[in-house]
Amino acid sequence: MDSSYQHDKPLLDEENSSQVNTLEYTGDGSVCIRGHPALRKHTGNWKGSSLAIVFSFCSYLAFTSIVKNLVSYLTKVLHETNVAAARDVATWSGTSYLAPLVGAFLADSYLGKYCTILIFCTIFIIGLMMLLLSAAVPLISTGPHSWIIWTDPVSSQNIIFFVGLYMVALGYGAQCPCISSFGADQFDDTDENERTKKSSFFNWTYFVANAGSLISGTVIVWVQDHKGWIWGFTISALFVYLGFGTFIFGSSMYRFQKPGGSPLARICQVVVAAIHKHDKDLPCDSSVLYEFLGQSSAIEGSRKLEHTTGLKFFDRAAMVTPSDFESDGLLNTWKICTVTQVEELKILIRMFPVWATMILFAAVLDNMFSTFIEQGMVMEKHIGSFEIPAASFQSIDVIAVLILVPVYERVLVPVFRKFTGRANGITPLQRMGIGLFFSMLSMVSAALVESNRLRIAQDEGLVHRKVAVPMSILWQGPQYFLIGVGEVFSNIGLTEFFYQESPDAMRSLCLAFSLANVSAGSYLSSFIVSLVPVFTAREGSPGWIPDNLNEGHLDRFFWMMAGLCFLNMLAFQPFRAAKGAFMGSSLEAEQQSLIVRTTEPEDVDDYTGDGSVGFSGQPILKHETGNWRACSLILGTEVCERLAYYGISKSLVTYLSTRLHEGNVSAARNFTTWQGTCYLTPLIGATLADSYWGKYKIIAVFSTIYFLGMAALTFSALVPSLQPPQCFGSFCPQPTVPQYLIYFVGLYMIALGSGGIKPCVSSFGADQFDDTDPVERTKKGAFFNWFYFAINIGSLISGTVLIWVQQNCGYGIGFGIPTIFIALAIGSFFIGSQRYRYQIPGGSPLIRVCQVVIAAIHKRNVDLPVDSSVLYELHGKTSAIEGSRKLEHSSEFSFLDKAAVILSNERGGSHDPWRLCTITQVEELKILMRMFPIWATGIVFFTVCAQNSSMFIEQGMALNNQIESFKIPPATLSSLDVISIVVWVPIYETFVVPIASRLTGKERGFSELQRMGIGLFVATTAVATAALVEIKRLEIARSEDLIHSKVPVPMSILWQAPQYLLVGIGEVFTAIGQAEFFYNQSPDSMRSLCSAFALVTVSLGSYLSSFILTLVSYFTTRDDNPGWIPDNLNEGHLDRFFWLIAGLSFLNLLLFVYYAQQYKCKKAAAI
Repeated sequence: MDSSYQHDKPLLDEENSSQVNTLEYTGDGSVCIRGHPALRKHTGNWKGSSLAIVFSFCSYLAFTSIVKNLVSYLTKVLHETNVAAARDVATWSGTSYLAPLVGAFLADSYLGKYCTILIFCTIFIIGLMMLLLSAAVPLISTGPHSWIIWTDPVSSQNIIFFVGLYMVALGYGAQCPCISSFGADQFDDTDENERTKKSSFFNWTYFVANAGSLISGTVIVWVQDHKGWIWGFTISALFVYLGFGTFIFGSSMYRFQKPGGSPLARICQVVVAAIHKHDKDLPCDSSVLYEFLGQSSAIEGSRKLEHTTGLKFFDRAAMVTPSDFESDGLLNTWKICTVTQVEELKILIRMFPVWATMILFAAVLDNMFSTFIEQGMVMEKHIGSFEIPAASFQSIDVIAVLILVPVYERVLVPVFRKFTGRANGITPLQRMGIGLFFSMLSMVSAALVESNRLRIAQDEGLVHRKVAVPMSILWQGPQYFLIGVGEVFSNIGLTEFFYQESPDAMRSLCLAFSLANVSAGSYLSSFIVSLVPVFTAREGSPGWIPDNLNEGHLDRFFWMMAGLCFLNMLAFQPFRAAKGAFMGSSLEAEQQSLIVRTTEPEDVDDYTGDGSVGFSGQPILKHETGNWRACSLILGTEVCERLAYYGISKSLVTYLSTRLHEGNVSAARNFTTWQGTCYLTPLIGATLADSYWGKYKIIAVFSTIYFLGMAALTFSALVPSLQPPQCFGSFCPQPTVPQYLIYFVGLYMIALGSGGIKPCVSSFGADQFDDTDPVERTKKGAFFNWFYFAINIGSLISGTVLIWVQQNCGYGIGFGIPTIFIALAIGSFFIGSQRYRYQIPGGSPLIRVCQVVIAAIHKRNVDLPVDSSVLYELHGKTSAIEGSRKLEHSSEFSFLDKAAVILSNERGGSHDPWRLCTITQVEELKILMRMFPIWATGIVFFTVCAQNSSMFIEQGMALNNQIESFKIPPATLSSLDVISIVVWVPIYETFVVPIASRLTGKERGFSELQRMGIGLFVATTAVATAALVEIKRLEIARSEDLIHSKVPVPMSILWQAPQYLLVGIGEVFTAIGQAEFFYNQSPDSMRSLCSAFALVTVSLGSYLSSFILTLVSYFTTRDDNPGWIPDNLNEGHLDRFFWLIAGLSFLNLLLFVYYAQQYKCKKAAAI
């Protein structure tokens, strides 16, 4: 983030402007947040659009969590009838998709998309808060402490609910077209490469939106039905907060289009001017029609459009007549308009029939949220012992979308391209037509299912009973799946069509119209549902859609909708065939001319200089691969993977204590042993990655092991025979051997999988930046900050939401959610395979190290030459080690230089690598030896961090965790450490780096070693703070006579907050600094291995913590003493344990300072 500012500024300075090729700037008139022309390299593209996609995910998740279960809320909570509920849902849904017109008009006319998003997202959040308040009305309006303002709780609940509901409709609807067009604005239409990516953007936007819909339709709907609407609305609000914060966070990355003034005013001007000149004859030569001279258009933020021959009446608005001038010589804009202005109106008129034919498609989609759910509510919803909420079954539609978007992008587009020759396979109109066909099939499927359901109801004598019939709800699967297929084709095609064909200055408005057809479809659906009872419920007949669907004929309603779909599809065909009429703008010609002017033979400098290759193994261009466009996927993968890992680790001590009935010391020891294994296994993955398989393949293999381990844990908590037994009073039976086995096998498979991929993911991410490019090298420093930030975002969610789910909903669901997220992480990683840069494995680093040692020992009696230049090294630019650059000779550890001394019998021809090694090979070993003391001092730091998940939690379990009516699980408080990191990483990157850079003159502010030293000091302070808190806790325990009672003392758990926050700050400095240090200082071909060694300090820190716990327990429990850490901490002296750790940490800091002053950085040989 910060680097983009650093590179923007000098390029925009006047003195350097002549040195910058104008083609480095976007060609569509976009600007950066400062209002300067936007540089292509530092703004927009996937780096900007990815944040818009995240925001779409969060906001759509929140919105659909309301949509999907609104029928249930209206019928079960507000007690509405089926028809009234369906009508209210359709009306509200229609309003939600009519509101886009408001936001789009303001965005395109005055505020711009960015400001419009900020304003209406705030309204969205307020609406969600009102829904949450309405759900709480029954609680706060009853009992002795009820609020007196609720004189009529039922009426108050209805008012608050519907006001909040329509604020959600306004807030979400108004920002919806702005966020999609704002994301698409991050790609420059005048750049062929970016224009192709824009098409993919619409696919992936729809993909992640449906990922959010999947979560809302499964997890959140389940929470609403089983845990209450308060929790359901709370989770939705939290996701909107997260998305909103993410969007604002990327402000400096975005490209902004200036608003072009009111599009409605321009349209009215054309109409008025054309009517005013209705009796004038049009000229034969259209070139004499009025247009601005030069390249720019008269409309701010819009390019010129070419004249088209259709709708000629409006061309009169561009005829120049003497009456068009005012008295001062200026043109009257209500009497004469430019050709571009006229063409804007023509485009809208040509798009209208296409828009109109998609209304019925939207009406079909609306049935998924109303009649489909009502149909599902009268079918058998039990699958074994599990009950599927009718609203949750909509997730099949979402799953279909999630499956088919990648399939469409990766499989169908290349296949279509071979037949059509189009870059995107088929046109948006062709795509929409296919979707209309599938929507018709969906309604046919629904009608067949309903016919069968009614037959069963009649056979079972259930016609006059309002009960579910014995027909599985799984029969609804095909209709939901087919409607999902229709969405992939029609909805995405419609969005792409309206964005591509709309005038530049009307893109938000046109996307709003594409959303407005959803609104019109909802209103049409509501209208049809209202008409059906009028015509079918006569003369005592219950009608097609009565409250008891067993008495009705919902199948006839579905057949009617299928027939309307077929007629609509026929009406669409003439407009699809006339697709050429939409290409009236000069946009394509302008793009082609720009391509011709800018396409030149690629210079060698356009390729990466660090030896990286593409997916096919060929040298790769910088602008097509790597950089933030690839890292965004890697960071997303890391968020999901860390969420899964911390979802297990943060509650592991609690699980071992409460479910497996282990004591405090045993639970802490088992946790630290497992965590140590998690950070020891990186050596396995790193060795295989650097030696043979490469990082990409290692991630693929070990992530599969990881997923299987997560699945094993989920089964151990879900399958009754594998669940550990519950306690009966004070008696807690021990788990059986199979129960222990499945749990610990799964746990250590996670340790192997997580550890195997961890060093590869971080180093693979850093590999996306070219060390030989100064600009990318600076970004690499920022990558480690954001990588650690991503880790802690996952940790924050797991430490709050997941822990709550585990303790309130059970460990079956609590383990199942992380399993889903690790599956998402795997999918997210593989999506970007074509974008990544790959480093070729350089062979076993351990063998090379051994070769240097053996060769040096073999030549121990040989004298070293005075001139180091005669030592053995390959000639030319490349190193003898695959995937590594040459390293300069250093004077330290001169004994090892003997391995590179060339003896007389080794000159010419081939040589034995166990007798003669290159200088680069020798320097690799020297680097490892120089790094060793720095590495060793990191062990004690992670011993301090290990207390976060063990002794800090056990200390919290002995404190009062009640905050008014809410209980804070002790493990949840560890989220303060994560929050500290999440807050401090942006602060460090945005403020600390620039300030420190001014003071030190260093590019990144502090060196890696200075940064690590600061973190070691803060960590020492953290554990000293924990000791002081424990002293105070024991004082209160003595004063309250609780020494021999195993109960929490009356001291708030919030006193632990400073120690958690300080540990977090220490991690921001030391842990990230260490990761950056080990990556930058490691030899090129050992980066995964060195990253693994950095992680091994976490492992050894955990083992050291476990060892210290064992020693403390042994030496302090003699002579019948309870020891420092007994099961009842009120009898112990945990404060002394913390002081011991603080003392070790201080001594470790002194050692670090000494070795850091001695350290010499590596130097790559000059090429």
